[in-house]
Parts: sequence; C-alpha cells; structure tokens
Amino acid sequence: MRPSPIQAATSWAGECCGREAELGTVEPGKLADLIVVNGDPLADISILSDTKSIALVVKDGAVAMNRMAATQR
Repeated sequence: MRPSPIQAATSWAGECCGREAELGTVEPGKLADLIVVNGDPLADISILSDTKSIALVVKDGAVAMNRMAATQR
C-alpha cells in the first residue's frame, strides 16, 4: 500500500527525528498539534493551505481555534 503524504509528514517524521515516543501520532501522553479540515486532504492536499477549510486547531493539546461548533448549529 502506498503511504499518504500526511503519514510521511507526521508519523514518519517523528520516527526520522527519533522522537516517535512524543510526536507523530495522536495518542495519550504525546504532544498534540493537529488540524481538522472540511474536506479530504488525501483527495486534494491543497485543502490544508485553504484557511477557510480549517475547522479546528489543537496546539499543545489545547483547542486553539474551533469553528466546528458554529457550523453544527
């Protein structure tokens, strides 16, 4: 199976840096920086650069920006 660009930029990057114990995947005890987008970045990676498509940002495990609540009303 061909790896996704997202996998290469996250879990593999953590491994390459020798920091897989703290980075690269979403698991208890790891640092959590992530974004949630409205769309499928595997179908179109450019969605990650479209600020209007960003629904949620988590930085250091805390919600930094949340547009999801507003869109679910």
